[in-house]
Amino acid sequence: MNTKEQLKYKRNIDLDLSSRCPIQCPMCWRQTESQARKRGHDMTMDDFLKIIDFVKSGPVEGFIYFAGAASDPIHHPKFIDFLKICAERFISCEIQTASSFKSKEWFIEAFKAHPDARWQFGIDGLPEDSHKYRINQDGEKLFNIMEEATKYLNTEPIWQYIVFKYNEKHVEYCKAWAHEIGCKFKLVISGKATDLKVNEYNDYIPTNEKYKALRNNDVDSIMKFRTYEKE
Repeated sequence: MNTKEQLKYKRNIDLDLSSRCPIQCPMCWRQTESQARKRGHDMTMDDFLKIIDFVKSGPVEGFIYFAGAASDPIHHPKFIDFLKICAERFISCEIQTASSFKSKEWFIEAFKAHPDARWQFGIDGLPEDSHKYRINQDGEKLFNIMEEATKYLNTEPIWQYIVFKYNEKHVEYCKAWAHEIGCKFKLVISGKATDLKVNEYNDYIPTNEKYKALRNNDVDSIMKFRTYEKE
């Protein structure tokens, strides 16, 4: 089976484990859509085990993304148990979090539960500035946890950095900082502010043209939306 065929049959899945998230990013759909603010439910262990079976049953082993659009995955009450199951079943996974609302000890336990998991931390700008978009986040605490992750994980943690007006001048500095502490650096150029056309979001739009993304739902502009990772 060639690479193209493998991708066709690979059973990857992106999970929203709950409706729990203490971070109030202004352009997150949890803040902009009333439907998203309705309380959902936590994924049950039985349902998670069904997903595990689905991912494992294909001709090519799949991948689980603990990301979500309506929640931060680490706030599911059984999240560490889910990680342990993935480790026991040799399932690759990625955790995307921007929450600093767990203790350092909790994070270390999570890292140890699945050392081969890939962790991505949303810190937008210098750690002390990240709360300007990631409302309620303690960016400095989360940065220290990201650095701590390098001691326990077999993969390099990823520093995810959405470019905004307040942090666009710090991109190169933070990229170098990420590499210095043993992390990858993922720069995200988002078109949310320009797509939603809400005046209060103007303060978030970068002034540097290379960091702008103007989509407006046409195909050519969508191609300007770029997420890329610098090694």
